[in-house]
Amino acid sequence: IDAIDRYIDQRPLLEILRSGVTGVRTQAGAQARVGGLGSFLRLHPTRPLEEVVLLEDCCLSATAGVTRGGRGQDIFERMSEIDRLIADLKQGNSYLIAKNEYKHELGEWQKKMAQKQKELEDGFKKAKKDREKEEADAKTKGKEFKDKEYKEDNKPTEPKFEEEGEVLARVVSGQIPLVVEAHRNAELRALLEGTKEFPRLRLVLAGGSDALTVADELVERSIPVLIWPVTAAATLDNSAERPREFRRADLGLASRLTEAGVEVLLGSGGANSTGSRDLPVLAALAIGNGLDRQIAFQALTLGAAQAVDVADRLGTVEVGKDADILVLDGEPLSTTTRVRHVVVAGDLVWSAQ
Repeated sequence: IDAIDRYIDQRPLLEILRSGVTGVRTQAGAQARVGGLGSFLRLHPTRPLEEVVLLEDCCLSATAGVTRGGRGQDIFERMSEIDRLIADLKQGNSYLIAKNEYKHELGEWQKKMAQKQKELEDGFKKAKKDREKEEADAKTKGKEFKDKEYKEDNKPTEPKFEEEGEVLARVVSGQIPLVVEAHRNAELRALLEGTKEFPRLRLVLAGGSDALTVADELVERSIPVLIWPVTAAATLDNSAERPREFRRADLGLASRLTEAGVEVLLGSGGANSTGSRDLPVLAALAIGNGLDRQIAFQALTLGAAQAVDVADRLGTVEVGKDADILVLDGEPLSTTTRVRHVVVAGDLVWSAQ
């Protein structure tokens, strides 16, 4: 969210709106090993930032085994990145355990203090006499008087605050999803194996060129796959120059995954600032290669909203939700259908001439 600038050229925003896209997940460090917290924005050209930001922290993103700066990685580097990601999650889990233990110990300590306070109040007179006697005895013997220390007086020590630990703790506890871009079979299997010990983790696999090889486990663990049809289309045009992890990308992957029972989401891949305007075309490519039209529609609406925790406000047209609505002149996601009007948060923000 810190990277959002509302004072840049608004024309790309209007291009995205006219394509029918009304909300996006924004992510800094798209190719970083850990890309930080992503935000979810509604695309409204005039409302202030606080009104367009629906979630400042809709996910944590990471990548493993991707090409960076034109340089690919060998199998050892790719596995090392998975290992480091799992180590980060373990660090977050340890931090979470320490916080929970502190919370429990603090609660027990407070109970003991309350009980001791009650005991002291109930026996105040006797306690006062006993104390005066002990003070007098100490003075007679020329010794220093000291109050008795009770074991329960030792207040538990709160764990040291760690900014990264706070975020990772939220991830392993399932408060926010973890979106990991990984493509090849080796990384996918290592990622799934390494995350088994975190039962509450909400994993979203992004890219997933070889996701079909692990489809059974994806179904069993209810892990959705965010597919970028643009990578498959570009691979067909010039496969020799594409990063290795995309060379087995296939426009029919979305269809085959859904046939295997995997939940599919559709995205633009974040390659450029206007990539989201191509989402309807990318969806049409997937549909043309076997993806059911209704499933594609779900992937771009309610499915996407559920994945990033904004389904209470977006994703369907119903009473109580925000009025983000498109008026079309044909069937949704058809290549011949045009967007006539775009309503965002109840405001008409674009209309066709």
